[in-house]
Amino acid sequence: MTAAFVPPPVLKMNECLGEWERFLHMRDAIPDLIQCAMMHAQLRGKPNALGLIDDLFINTCMTIGRAAKILGETHPTAKATIAALERGEILREITGRQWGRFSVCQPVLDALDKPFAWHLERKRATPHIRQPFDLLVGPAGLEPATNRL
Repeated sequence: MTAAFVPPPVLKMNECLGEWERFLHMRDAIPDLIQCAMMHAQLRGKPNALGLIDDLFINTCMTIGRAAKILGETHPTAKATIAALERGEILREITGRQWGRFSVCQPVLDALDKPFAWHLERKRATPHIRQPFDLLVGPAGLEPATNRL
């Protein structure tokens, strides 16, 4: 019987994990959605983590029960997968409890918030210049724009 996966030597694996961790902590150098896509591509050898990451783009909230259902796996496997994503700072546990834990995918939430926050900041800096996003958002924020083109 042949092995489906043979891990790299420990020294090489530690070097690679160090590089991975440095990449995860890079902020503002790469847009968050691009970084999420790159993390996604790197996790193709870990189907459980990949399965959850795909789903986190649809719903950024995760529980062990939900992860088990998505993965079609047991609760211990789902818990281990969530723990791996928390170590990689993809998920962040927000309850502080040992039971009934609830995690969110903060990088996706941050990425979704950045374009809008950027637009509002630019709008405050240049209120006299009409921006394309104004077609969707009014001058004060989330209310509909009153002057449509």
